[in-house]
Amino acid sequence: MTRNMLIVDEMHPSIFEMLTSIGWVFDYRPELSRDDIKKIVAGYSGLMIRSKTRVDHDLLGDNPS
Repeated sequence: MTRNMLIVDEMHPSIFEMLTSIGWVFDYRPELSRDDIKKIVAGYSGLMIRSKTRVDHDLLGDNPS
């Protein structure tokens, strides 16, 4: 099973080697808008952010009951 990560905020370059060494495949896409993230996030096992992107139910396409 591939563990794929979407990285949507600027990260220090050292994070990429670390992720690779522990088995993650990643797409580094800090240029994505919130709407772009919403369209593709479901296709990933993980989401890495810092402070630019607010993660909530709307972003993840999750409808709380």
